Amino acid sequence: CGDGTYRWVEALSHWLPRDGTSTQQRLIRLRDIDDQVHAELDLAASEEWFRLLAENSSDMVFLRDEDLTITWVSPSCESVLGVSVDEILGRSVNEFVPAEDVVAMGDQISQMHRTGSAMQYRIRVRSADGTYRWFSGNSRPLPGGIADGRQWVVSLSDIDEQVRAERDLAERERLYRLLAENSTDAIMLATGQDAECVWASPAAQGLLGWTPEELVGRVPADLIHPDDLADAEGTFAAAVESGDDLRQQYRVRCADGSFRWVEAAARLIPGTQPLELVVRLRDIDDQVRAQLLLGESERLYRLLAENVTDVILLAAADGRVLWVSSSAEPTLGWRPEELTGHLAVEFVHPDDRAQLANDIEVSDRSRRPVHQRYRWRRPDETYHWVEAIGRPVSDVGNGRAGRVVTLREVDAEVVAQQDLQDREERYRLLAENASEVVWEVRDDGTLTWISPSAEGVFGRSPQALLGTPSESLIFPDDRARFAHSVEQVRSGGSATGEFRVCATDGEPRWMEVTLHSAASGAGSARVATLRDVDDTVRVRKGLEFALQHDQATGLPTRAAMADHIERTLPALGPGERLSVLIVGIDLLSDVNDAYGHEVGDIVISTAATRLANSLGRPDLLGRGAGDEFIAVVPISGGAAEAVALAEQLRSAVRGELETGGRTLTLSASIGIAVSESGSTAADLIQEATTALHRAKELGRNRWSFADPERGIESARRLALEAEIRAGLETGEFFPWFQPIVLLADDSLAGYEALARWQNNGQIREPAEFLDVLVHSQWVSDLDHAIVEPSVATLAQQSDHLFVSINVTGVTLTNTDYAAHVRECLDTYGVDPRRLHIEVTETMLLNLDEPVLDQMGDLASLGVRWYVDDFGTGYSAISHLRDMPVSGLKLDRSFTEGIRSGDATARQLANGLVGLANGLALDTVAEGIETRAEADYLRTLGWRHGQGWLFGKAAPLS
Repeated sequence: CGDGTYRWVEALSHWLPRDGTSTQQRLIRLRDIDDQVHAELDLAASEEWFRLLAENSSDMVFLRDEDLTITWVSPSCESVLGVSVDEILGRSVNEFVPAEDVVAMGDQISQMHRTGSAMQYRIRVRSADGTYRWFSGNSRPLPGGIADGRQWVVSLSDIDEQVRAERDLAERERLYRLLAENSTDAIMLATGQDAECVWASPAAQGLLGWTPEELVGRVPADLIHPDDLADAEGTFAAAVESGDDLRQQYRVRCADGSFRWVEAAARLIPGTQPLELVVRLRDIDDQVRAQLLLGESERLYRLLAENVTDVILLAAADGRVLWVSSSAEPTLGWRPEELTGHLAVEFVHPDDRAQLANDIEVSDRSRRPVHQRYRWRRPDETYHWVEAIGRPVSDVGNGRAGRVVTLREVDAEVVAQQDLQDREERYRLLAENASEVVWEVRDDGTLTWISPSAEGVFGRSPQALLGTPSESLIFPDDRARFAHSVEQVRSGGSATGEFRVCATDGEPRWMEVTLHSAASGAGSARVATLRDVDDTVRVRKGLEFALQHDQATGLPTRAAMADHIERTLPALGPGERLSVLIVGIDLLSDVNDAYGHEVGDIVISTAATRLANSLGRPDLLGRGAGDEFIAVVPISGGAAEAVALAEQLRSAVRGELETGGRTLTLSASIGIAVSESGSTAADLIQEATTALHRAKELGRNRWSFADPERGIESARRLALEAEIRAGLETGEFFPWFQPIVLLADDSLAGYEALARWQNNGQIREPAEFLDVLVHSQWVSDLDHAIVEPSVATLAQQSDHLFVSINVTGVTLTNTDYAAHVRECLDTYGVDPRRLHIEVTETMLLNLDEPVLDQMGDLASLGVRWYVDDFGTGYSAISHLRDMPVSGLKLDRSFTEGIRSGDATARQLANGLVGLANGLALDTVAEGIETRAEADYLRTLGWRHGQGWLFGKAAPLS
């Protein structure tokens, strides 16, 4: 250039034609490319700088394309993973990452590809030895990419030790919490200058009666006795200032309002802000009270209190003691450091070691706690009995399995049991000479000994009964209660109850049975004492029956029926309600006045018989006051079903009665009540009584609700149900057909058959009758009535068109619907693939074998099943996978939402079509009324449309 600098140019030249002169000339064109060349040189330098940086980094750096194929990797891969560059190049990232991590990061990687954004993450990568190490990853698109496609640069930093340290810390925290929760002392975690409780171990409830949840949020002032509070707060403040541990005694308020003496030991957790401290509360109430009462005997009672504290021990899988609580010294005689590092079996009596090994094997195999007693060696070489409860844990630190064991000294108890065993024979002799029956059973329930008095009760000698299961001697109806009592005894208690036994004469005989556990030479056993109380029980039950039953009719009294209602209400199943009907015999007082109470009693007895026979179950009927009866019947059809029942009972009572040469005409008025949520027996009886009074006021011989409108509505539904039943019998129900089109071009694809009812010269739509019909027993008749005319109409249409019909779950469960459909298809020669059958999404919640069988049967023919009103129920997506479903129909409520601009409806419509496409299902959107709705649903991917935009339901010629 003129200034002495140089610029890059592109030169293009060519020879010019000769113009007659002797010199040929060349035309040269220069184009400035200085900026372009300098940019390329800068890029090459940048790439070389990046490559040098990556090759000399201790982290592993690589490039990969959108298919996750590795296109370049830094040499550090060999030091990081032990894998050479050649072994990595050209392979997919997924080959080095666990499958579960690939799945977990799938959405994140897709978003990064879509947006071009950077991503940070943690991931495991496989090393040359097959193990996986944790890395911190940073992935970002490479600026400018590579000539043959878009590239991402990925750097991996080894954080394996950091991740494992974090997990070890979390596991150790879990382990310490486990140890705290298994301690017999109450452990609490407090925070702040006011020492507010933020966590408490389960042992707190056994000590103070407060549940851990009730203690959280409380401060010392809420719990410590007022007389001890000032001293406790002063000691706490001094400990906070000095950082030293504190130990003090004070009284703590229990949940029942009483106070117990505890020893509180607290330790500040270093480095916490706000400050945190761990507090251990040990029950010393008996000890302190003994000190107050006995003075000079203080040391003895302190020693006694310290020796009843459990020992918590943590052992590795090989039985080596890893940690033991400080209570080991007063209980076992060893300081914790004297036990740590030794095998626990070293301290167990040689004769007990085989049992210990077997118990550990059983516990490890079943993963359940084992409860056993062993003799434990003390420092003076003597052995004391301890009771051990050991449970396996999956990790006691650094990934090692082990056991947590609780030890309690029971030496005095075992000696006492052995003494009891020595005296067993004397008690056996006493039992053999008693009139009561005494037996002893092993833990499996078989008799090992029974007193001679048993022969008088069971008709079999004691020798013949040995080895018999004790439950077999109990009357069958009482065995479940007896088994419950046995379980009480097995858990350490005792039980007493009255049970019938199978006596020698074949009749059940009432015995009072007392069960308790006892030691025997062969181990644990149960002893039962049976005392004959047959006469007493029969007299008592006779009195109870007389008190709870009406003398004239033998029916339960009003109070007994109220109890029955209270027991029945919480036992009702889903969709069930309880109807309570009070039946009053009309003009009974006039009969009593005219003919005497003896005739009135005959009227009551006759009415009771007629009502019981009508109900079919006498246990549903009881006696009320005066002229009243009470019927209690569970129903599932609401008020209309209760009205039908009332009409049945009214008709049953209605009729003549011949007595004493007179002819009386009986009738009844009935009050109806139907349970709602929260109803009680008192509510229902009061409501039914009010309704009964209203029925009598309206002229008797009728039924009524307490609410007149309810009765009118029930009567209307009953009348409509009768009309529907008659219409089904005379063929008044038939299908009209609404078009279904392809949204792509609005071409006709098929029709949905919709039920219509020609009643009294009018065409009635489903809104006028469907709600009553689906709750009646006639809904299956409608399902069947629509099939044949729909198939017949389909046979007259073009072969490319289909017809869709609806069916209910009741029909598929209770009728042979598939056979009827198959017969119609055969009769009219219709290709089964042209018939679509719709079931509601709600029906998918209650699939049973008959439904699945019928759906599968028709699907195998080619019939296509669709889920109607999809998106409004709660069915699992797995049903769409497991059932022979071919398509989904979008509920019209979503279409209406789209019309009104509801963003949620639009999102759900988009999500549901995505679900259908993912499952390869056909789609139909219902309720389309405008072109805008049709266009929007088409753009989302809905294939078919149905609604008034394309035509209303009408008959097809």
